Amino acid sequence: EEANTSDLSLSEIDERVVARLGAHPEVKSVSRMIMGVASAPGLPFFLIYGLELHEDQIKHYRITEGRVMQREGEIIIGKFTASSLRKSVGDTIRIVGSTYRIVGVYENGSTYEDAGGTVLLDDAQRLFNKPRKVSLLAITLNDPSRADEIAKQLEAEFPELLIAKASEFANRLQDFQSTYAMLNALILIT
Repeated sequence: EEANTSDLSLSEIDERVVARLGAHPEVKSVSRMIMGVASAPGLPFFLIYGLELHEDQIKHYRITEGRVMQREGEIIIGKFTASSLRKSVGDTIRIVGSTYRIVGVYENGSTYEDAGGTVLLDDAQRLFNKPRKVSLLAITLNDPSRADEIAKQLEAEFPELLIAKASEFANRLQDFQSTYAMLNALILIT
C-alpha cells in the first residue's frame, strides 16, 4: 500500500517497484493488485479487485461455481454480490460503462472480498485509469515467522510503501468495507 494515502482505492504504486521488491532475498513472491470502488446497477459502491493470473494472490480465491477469469471483459464475483444482485455464471454486469461476463463465483471467507468482484489487472487499470499502477502488493516471504523484522527492513528500503502483515491489513479493509456497506444501505434507503 502506498504510504500516506488515506484510502486504499487512492493508493498508486508504480509497477516497477515489484521487480525491486522481488529481488529482496527474503521475498518469495510479489503479487500486484488494484482495489477500487465503482458503481454497478444495484450497487452504488462496488469493490473491484484487479489481479494477474500468473501471480500467487489469485490462488487465494476459492471458486465455488464456474472458473477464474482468463481474458479481458470477464469477472468473477463474490458470493454476497451474486446473491444480492441475483447473478450467476453466464450473466453480465455493467461496471462504469463496461460490460463484463460473469465466469465464476467465489467464496473467500472475508466479507470485503465476497461482496466484491475481481477482474484481470489490465482491466482494472483501465477501469480506474491507473496505467502501470497498482493499489497494493501482496508479498509472500520465504520465512513468514520473520514477518515483523522483514517488514521493518522493507519499509526502510521502500519508504514510499506502507508495509503491514495481512492480518493488520484485513482489519483496515473490514473498516473500509463497513463504511461502503453503510453508504450502500443509506443510498438504498433514500
